[in-house]
Amino acid sequence: MSARRGLFCLAVLVVTAAAGGCATTVTGHGSLAANVRAPSADPSGVPSPARSSGPKPTSRPTSTASAGDHAGTGEVCPLFSTAELTKLFGEPVKTSADKGDDRSCNFQTAHKGGVLVNVYDFLNMKEEAARDPGGKKLTIAGHPAYQGKREILVARSSSSSAPGLIVASNLFFDNEAKGNQIAEKLLEKVVPKFAK
Repeated sequence: MSARRGLFCLAVLVVTAAAGGCATTVTGHGSLAANVRAPSADPSGVPSPARSSGPKPTSRPTSTASAGDHAGTGEVCPLFSTAELTKLFGEPVKTSADKGDDRSCNFQTAHKGGVLVNVYDFLNMKEEAARDPGGKKLTIAGHPAYQGKREILVARSSSSSAPGLIVASNLFFDNEAKGNQIAEKLLEKVVPKFAK
C-alpha cells in the first residue's frame, strides 16, 4: 500500500512540474485584433463608439475600428476647399484623415479647436443617441440627426435605426456653441456624399 501511495505522490509531482514548466510569461504591450473596436467612454462614463485618430475628443477616443466598419469609397477631407474651411472656421484649418481611413477627417485650427468627422457603416443613430441622453433631435441634409453634449450624430439613411452613421465630434472646448455650428455646416456637405 505504501508503495502505491509513493508512486501516486511521485506521479502528482511529475504532472505538477510538467504543467509548471509549460507556463510562459509574455511581456510587452497588447493590442486589439484588427476587427475589434475598443470600448470607450465620455467623461460622464457613457460608452461611445470608437473614433478615428487625430487629437482625441473627450467624448470619443481614437478608433481601432477595422476597415470593415469604414468600407467604401469617398473621402471626407477633400470635400472642402482651403478657402471654404478658412471662412467657416475664421482661421486657417489643417485637415488630416486617419491613416488608411479616408472616411475620417480631423479639421484642426491652430488656436480655436476643431471638429472630427467620421463615417460608419454599422453603427446606428438611434442606439448611439441613447448613450448620450439630454440632447436634441435635428434634421441635417434631410437626414435624422441628434445633437448630444459634444457630438452631432446623423443617420446615413432616412431611418435613425438603420445601420450607417456620420459623427461630428466638437473639439472646441472654449466655445462649444461655435463648434456645434461649424460641425453642423460640415455635416451639411458630408451627409449627401455618404447617404445610403
